[in-house]
This record gives sequence, structure tokens and C-alpha cells, in this order.
Amino acid sequence: MKQYLGPLLASTVVATAAIPAWGMEELLVTGSYSAQQELTSSVAVLDAERIGVLNKRTLSGLLKTVPGLLVEEQGGPGGLTAVSVRGGEANFTLVLLDGVPVNDPTNTRGGGFDFANLNSALVERVEVVRGAASAVYGSDALAGVINIVTRRPATGYRESLSVELGEDDYQQFSVSALGREGVFDYTVEIATRDDGDPVPGSARDSDSANLRLGWQPDERHDLTFNFRYLEGDRTSYPEQSGGPEFAAIDALDEAHYEDQLLGITWDMQVSPGWRSRLSLTRFDHEEDYTSPGIVPFDAVPPNAGRTDFTRDQLQWVNSVEPAPGYRLDVGADYREE
Repeated sequence: MKQYLGPLLASTVVATAAIPAWGMEELLVTGSYSAQQELTSSVAVLDAERIGVLNKRTLSGLLKTVPGLLVEEQGGPGGLTAVSVRGGEANFTLVLLDGVPVNDPTNTRGGGFDFANLNSALVERVEVVRGAASAVYGSDALAGVINIVTRRPATGYRESLSVELGEDDYQQFSVSALGREGVFDYTVEIATRDDGDPVPGSARDSDSANLRLGWQPDERHDLTFNFRYLEGDRTSYPEQSGGPEFAAIDALDEAHYEDQLLGITWDMQVSPGWRSRLSLTRFDHEEDYTSPGIVPFDAVPPNAGRTDFTRDQLQWVNSVEPAPGYRLDVGADYREE
């Protein structure tokens, strides 16, 4: 399937306060074409300090603390984890990872993102917009937007080795290096995780690598490159089969998946009243899935699926303050799926 959405032209005029000075990491960047301090939509932000206090093992655990979100976890760790905003279907919630859309409209969930694949230790900030944001992001954001921002160093260097062991054979090993020297910064993280077997038959193993590079030659320019690779396997009892206690047969759903994410973003403060962003992103998802069905098979027969989905997107957005108290957002967007 190929879908061409572009070139599209978006233009809005908004009455607002004066555009803040350069400081992208301190402003809200979700739900609007330009970074700002507040939105008219209902917004929740989990910053690094709050995430550290909550000390949740999974990202879904963090999101359970946000009002207006329903986190659905199917059985044990091998099941799917979906998030709904204000009662909307999970596939109406757009999920961004460092600004890159990661929803796959071809999957068996109709486009809902599986949050079980993300480790909360890699997350620096989560921005949640509750309410329609289709004017900015399209129909994927009918219910809301969840933007997950990974860690980016402030100053100096830091290397860490993390080992986590828990009950039911849970284990996670990760190594990371973060640093900033002058105009350059970097983040490198490699992790392997086994969620154990708290529910018989439900298991998930995954390996991931994250790379983020930044270059800020002066206060008016910020160039960021990020890449993420994820590979994993999961097993679980078929949904509505009754699980390990009531299922008529012990055959399991099985899936192998692989994600690759690439993003290049250039933020420019062209003048005191003109901010510009140029971004190029790619998201690639592959998955092989088999299910034994549910006895009797006239209800849910054995089935299987193979997904190979790629989304390329090029976007250019300019936020201009033509007069004090007013902002004009204009740009172009091209997307191929």
C-alpha cells in the first residue's frame, strides 16, 4: 500500500503572547506547530524529575498516573499494551517518539501502538495532549497525542551500567553513555530485556539500541539526529481464550517484530519573530504473527499475518509573529506510506 499525502500546505493565525526566547527543551512541543508555554487543549507533562519520583519499570506504569488515560494490558508481558485517551479507541491516539510517528495502521490493532516495547529508563519527558489534534497531525490524532522524548545530556559526561533482576525471572541489562562538549552532544544506549513469566505462557524478550546526536553551533540553530532499533519476540494466550486457567488448548500466539526509527530535525530561530523547523523522518515496522485460534474454531480460526510497513515524512513549518500578540504558522508536509 502506498499513500501520498503531499505536498500539503497548512496555515493558521493564532492570537498569543509573545513568542518565548530560544529554549526548545523547556517548552511544550506537542499539539502545536510551534513550541510554546501553554495550549488551549488539556495537557499533562511528566518531566524527568517526576519520572524519577514515580520510579515505574514500564512506560505503561508511568501513563497510568496521567488523568484521562486508560491503559489496557492484555494478560502478562507478552500481551499487547494499548492506551486510550478520554475513551477513544487506541488507534485514535497518535504516538510520537522524539517527534517521529510510530503508529502502524496495518497492524492487527488498527494502528494502536504497543507501549510494552518501551523502557521507562530511556524516557526524559512525556507530553500528553488530551483532545483532538487532527488540525496539526491528521486523523491519527482524533483522541489525542502522546509524545515520548528520550534522554539528552545537559553538560559533562556520564556512563552507566544497569542490571535489574526481579521475580518470575525478570531481568534487564543496559549500558548508556551521555555527554556534551561545547556545541556537540550525544546519547548512546543499548539494552536487553526479558520480562519473565509472571503469567504462564505470556513472555516478551527484546533487544534495543538508541543513538541521539546533537549539534548547536549557536543559540539560533539546533540540529538533531536520532536512530532507534528494536527487535523482539513475544508469546501469549489468544485474547478472549480464557488464559492459562480456562483456555481449552495451551497453544499460544507468537510474534517476532522489528522496528527502525530515523529522524533528522533542524530548528532555526531565523529572527526574533520567526522560528522554523525542517524535519525528515522514517519509521519501519516488520512483524510475523501466528495464532492458533480459539476452540471451537468456528468462532476464531487459526490465523497469521505478516506486516512490512514504512512511513517517510518530510515537514517544514514556520512560525512567524507578524505583529505583537499574533502568530502565523505556515508550512508544507509530504508523507508516503
